[in-house]
Amino acid sequence: MIRYVVAILVALAALASPAAAQERWRHEESGVSLPRRIGEMRLSQEQDASGGGNYDVILQYGNAATPVTVYIYRSAYPNAAIWFERIRLAMNEHVGSGGSVAPRSFTLGGASAPNGLREDMVMRGGATGVALAQVGEWIVKLRVSSSRLDRAGVSARMDQLLAAFEFARPTPAPLPLAVPGACAGGLPMRGDRIANVTSEALAGAAAFAMVGYGEARGNGGLAAEPGLWCRVTATEVPAQYASLYRRRDGSGWVALFGDSGRAIAAAPTNVPGQTTSYLWASTPASTQVVALYDALPDPDAAVLVGLPVVVGQARGLAEVGGRTPQGGAGRKN
Repeated sequence: MIRYVVAILVALAALASPAAAQERWRHEESGVSLPRRIGEMRLSQEQDASGGGNYDVILQYGNAATPVTVYIYRSAYPNAAIWFERIRLAMNEHVGSGGSVAPRSFTLGGASAPNGLREDMVMRGGATGVALAQVGEWIVKLRVSSSRLDRAGVSARMDQLLAAFEFARPTPAPLPLAVPGACAGGLPMRGDRIANVTSEALAGAAAFAMVGYGEARGNGGLAAEPGLWCRVTATEVPAQYASLYRRRDGSGWVALFGDSGRAIAAAPTNVPGQTTSYLWASTPASTQVVALYDALPDPDAAVLVGLPVVVGQARGLAEVGGRTPQGGAGRKN
């Protein structure tokens, strides 16, 4: 009798094991899912940095010797190339990465063309690998660091992680993997901030800001048409903290902050009775009009106005475009 009970328990365990192995963490907003265990990597922690909106989630796999972090966030200007450049600048400043090789492209989620870049590099005390891919409005960012593995070992761990991704919806056509070249010269931008913004002026600016909202979410502008933009190198903002781009015709600029999909931008618009420009800030959760100017403002001064909104310390004058990303609200489990 005992051996029959043992046999039944063994059979039930065998049936249960595949289901347990297939248990996945799911992010309904982006359609991304990952196994809770990937080889030696086990999901140990998850965090919603957007305060409950699931616009900016962080997963921690691995262990103390080889930590593995997965970021999934709704990005402003969701172009993998321009944000990968931001990652490289930040890492060179903060972790002393060196001995890097040229990043190589890859395809994630069955995209119709390469939608990501990755790089493995030597750093102080070990090696690290970073990868970043665009999935519509969303950015998937991965980092594998190790004090135990060499560059090849970290690269193999990254291969394993990338292969584990699944997507509930077809992956949108990716934006170009291109970074604007340096600007040939400067253009004067000296707009003054309008102190007393009337409701009519704000309503007009908010209406025009819908164009800015669309560009911030990848519908045209810097992310979709990088050839129409150039990189501004003569700026007071240190490169490790922000990258500044302007339209080649001088009709607007965008400053990308950090490496997690946040940006400040300015563009001209015609409000009845005035010729103004508006400043807006985009985060994973929202796009907000921050201020109005009588002409296109100088970026070095204007970014200081938008920065409190970008980091969540203040609210803008108006929110445009809403908070719900494409695909609708949902929950992760």
